[in-house]
Amino acid sequence: TLGLENGIAQEYVVASSSVQIWAGGMGTVIPPYDFAAFRANPTETNQRVRGLHTFYCHLLPPGDRWRNMCHAASPMQLFMILQSDDATYNLGKPHEVESAYNGLAMYPMSLIRSRGKAAQYDSGDDNQRCEHVGFHLSLRNTMYVNPKWSMNLKP
Repeated sequence: TLGLENGIAQEYVVASSSVQIWAGGMGTVIPPYDFAAFRANPTETNQRVRGLHTFYCHLLPPGDRWRNMCHAASPMQLFMILQSDDATYNLGKPHEVESAYNGLAMYPMSLIRSRGKAAQYDSGDDNQRCEHVGFHLSLRNTMYVNPKWSMNLKP
């Protein structure tokens, strides 16, 4: 049901792969819905792009609103999202991420209960991190995006 087969949603957080046409893309760029909540799983392959993205997001000082908005504006974030979502890369199977939301996520209650008070929203050191990212990091567990669980959102 909902493309959440193989029981992964019983143990892991699973986000949908909902997409939204990118404004100005004339329908040619259709990335997953929530750029601010996405954090790529660190790999050797994306190490350089993650470094460039971090540099881009640190153009302004801590506490500046840019620190949150940069994730939605970063070309490097777009590269990592599109790679993560590419069926030739993930073979159409649920793929691991540090954080994602894309409009919907399933959270195993057993995981939240096991984390107790540690499972909480956290807006980061400078109060500019997306709440989903802080929550996902507080769970300290692998997270997946399932490409079979998708909705198409209109801008």
